[in-house]
Amino acid sequence: MNLPVLLTQFPVSLSISSNLKNILRLLAQAERGDLVLFPEGALSGYDPDLSFLQTLDLDELAEALEQLRTQASRQGIHLWVGSYIREQRLWFNAAFGFTPNGGAHQYRKINLATAERGVITPGSGLPVFELETSAGTVKVGVQICREIRYPEQWGWLARQGAQVFLHLNNATDNERQLPVWRSHLVSHAASNQRYLLSSNKAAAQQNCPSMAVSPEGWVLAEIVSDQSAARRLELDLSKVSNWYLDGARPDVVSIEVPTNKERRKILRSMQMGKLGRDLDDLRANPDLYEESNLNARTEALEFIRMIEEMYLLRPRDQDLQELYNQAQITRRRLEGINTRLFAQLQGKLQMGQFTPAQLRAHFDAYTDYRPESAGGPHYGYENLDGLVSGVFFSRPAPDETLERQPGMVRYQPTPASVILELIDRVGFNPQDVFVDLGSGLGHVLVLVGLLTGVRCVGIEYQPSYAAYTQEMVSEFGLKGITVVNGDARDIDYSQGTVFFMFNPFGGRIFDAVMDKLQARARTRQITLGSYGSCSEPIATLPWLSIQNTETIDDFRLAIFRSTVHPGA
Repeated sequence: MNLPVLLTQFPVSLSISSNLKNILRLLAQAERGDLVLFPEGALSGYDPDLSFLQTLDLDELAEALEQLRTQASRQGIHLWVGSYIREQRLWFNAAFGFTPNGGAHQYRKINLATAERGVITPGSGLPVFELETSAGTVKVGVQICREIRYPEQWGWLARQGAQVFLHLNNATDNERQLPVWRSHLVSHAASNQRYLLSSNKAAAQQNCPSMAVSPEGWVLAEIVSDQSAARRLELDLSKVSNWYLDGARPDVVSIEVPTNKERRKILRSMQMGKLGRDLDDLRANPDLYEESNLNARTEALEFIRMIEEMYLLRPRDQDLQELYNQAQITRRRLEGINTRLFAQLQGKLQMGQFTPAQLRAHFDAYTDYRPESAGGPHYGYENLDGLVSGVFFSRPAPDETLERQPGMVRYQPTPASVILELIDRVGFNPQDVFVDLGSGLGHVLVLVGLLTGVRCVGIEYQPSYAAYTQEMVSEFGLKGITVVNGDARDIDYSQGTVFFMFNPFGGRIFDAVMDKLQARARTRQITLGSYGSCSEPIATLPWLSIQNTETIDDFRLAIFRSTVHPGA
């Protein structure tokens, strides 16, 4: 079995957008079925001075990761890229593996660099990932940067069945280390009889080349350069062998993994001190107590929930109990701020105390979007999304009750800033009928209805979602908002004038719905707004003309108007 590979490197910077452009530029050389490898921190950036993490835009990072996941699926490749990530206030140095079917793997560096210790949380396992290719299943093990110095980790991955080692590296500024690190790579490949791929940051002084090594220890490709570069090769996996591993002497020396009990004890000593410091920092942050900073409070409450989960597992741990008690005091204070904020706005809305203009001015205090910035990208969710969710959607979302049909995708709310831009760009008039294709729980319907006063119709396949929206509409006495529960292919669109979609479906469903909208456009001109990956195929339809000239991408709102002559 052969595995096609594209080994890359580029000058990684501290700009997410610049790194993303470099990655996408190199991905243009990838072919369907390839495994493509990028360096450590290739997306987030990397610097031994980790202070840059304090200003890292987490929304931009999340959107960039999602764009790469989508890109891997579009191109039919296995894409491995390094990035720092933050989860429940903890930072990790991770390698993401995006698959052709839209899936994602993740490895978190377990052996941290000296500068990372105390700031970055180490991972807790050495998984082997199974990649499904056209030729069969390929098993890969992942290591990051300085883990090159721990041969037992590489040996363990080989013993767990890894056929290919992926090494994401970001080691520069000491070219004297070049022959040392190069020798490490050759040794790990040859001693374990595995293929090894290593991608390093392009720089004038690389500690280690970007290179590919065979199970025999032969260097198949090597890049020592400060320029972006890519090398294509094929790995003959029949050359992978356990000959040396099977000849080992476990009666003399062996690799053992701690039991779960031993692991918990070790991890506890590593984590407790950091958890306490993080909670102290959180409680001392004045931004948390400002009403408008909903996202900061949401993130803090997620961190507190993690402490609660740990306490439930070890309720007799006195240190953890003290931490839990402190967290509960903070939780009550933060939730109290949110409860008062949501209740005040709910009361005013139910009493009809806002005009659309007054409500828009109120919402503007919770978003960075402004009409003059229309056309720009929308990366993730803002404080306004937290406000809308807390006021209108405080009840837990129901489960899906119908199995999704081929082409239908998982529900995801549209960012509120996208809806504001949609309202600004369309310029609704009282005679318009707005139709949200795939309305989910009703986020788009609520905002468009409240801020424009036009009649709004949601099309939703899941009965549980449609019922949830209708109950919320009734609770707030929102007039002019209805939900039709059904398949978008079977709906009558003869009343609609403005339509919107955020990746509700693809494939044959998309084609059928577009045909119905085209038929509607023969009776009168219609407007279609789109956000996400659906914008690209919409732009190819000859009966629609895009109104905004910005480049179409997954993070910008696109506005189209029909060009079919009414009556044709």
